[in-house]
Amino acid sequence: MILTRRLGQRIGLLTLLALMSACTTTQQRLGNAEAFATAGIGYTEALPAVLDESFRLSVRQNSLQLLNARADLSEEQRERRLALFDEVLRERATLLGNLQRHANVLKNYFAALRALASSDNATGITSEANSVIDQLAQLRPRIENASVGGATVGEAIEQTTSIAVGAFQNAALKNEIDARRNVIDTELALQETAIALLVEDMIDNAQQILLMEETNPIVIDFATGNSVNKDWSERRLAQFSRSIELESYADIRTAAGNLRRTWRAFAAQSNADPAIAVLIQDIQNLIALTNRFKDDD
Repeated sequence: MILTRRLGQRIGLLTLLALMSACTTTQQRLGNAEAFATAGIGYTEALPAVLDESFRLSVRQNSLQLLNARADLSEEQRERRLALFDEVLRERATLLGNLQRHANVLKNYFAALRALASSDNATGITSEANSVIDQLAQLRPRIENASVGGATVGEAIEQTTSIAVGAFQNAALKNEIDARRNVIDTELALQETAIALLVEDMIDNAQQILLMEETNPIVIDFATGNSVNKDWSERRLAQFSRSIELESYADIRTAAGNLRRTWRAFAAQSNADPAIAVLIQDIQNLIALTNRFKDDD
């Protein structure tokens, strides 16, 4: 299951990257509320490519395990093993779908927040915010009860503390932040935890795929026979390069975690401007990574 169409997603992310590049100017011109909201939207729009990549790696690793075990299994055992592995993937697809819906709801909130910041008019955002909270409440238990890499998302969430509201010149914006600051923080903590677990799973799956598809054949090619294939050195270099590239998966976890930390800084108006500047860079790094996912397809 692929959650989004790749081509349309790439066009959207390129547009978003240009928008994010202008975010610092926006921050200087209209204040940090609109800049933060734009960064939040950037995160939610980059997330589909991350979820696609996560599922792609899960299917590839899952399939390689099945194929490697196939010769040692009877036909009945093969059918049972395939059915078991299919169920694991269905559960993962369900979690990814719920995470995408969760991010879409957060996007709606960030969009409403941005509109409020630029208009100083609370009309409409209250009903939008109420709808957001209701939708998040419905999605939360579905994500909390899901397991990733042997850990349950809900059990891995760190306890949140209440946020003090800072000084905002926009009274309507201050009232909105005061009303939703803690519930949005809780939902961002959920998103942060689920994404952190997924990133660990992505790295593990990618490492296993690399081992089975590239590292093991390279070792076997070198250790056996009288000679090695002519492309052995190039394959070895490519294998090391891909192994190093996996370190950039941490950019996903960084963006999700910093989105929540920046929300807290923004709501409290405590070092909010530098926090938002760092978040903008984190989102740009995330977008660059997701574009690389599509280049690798």
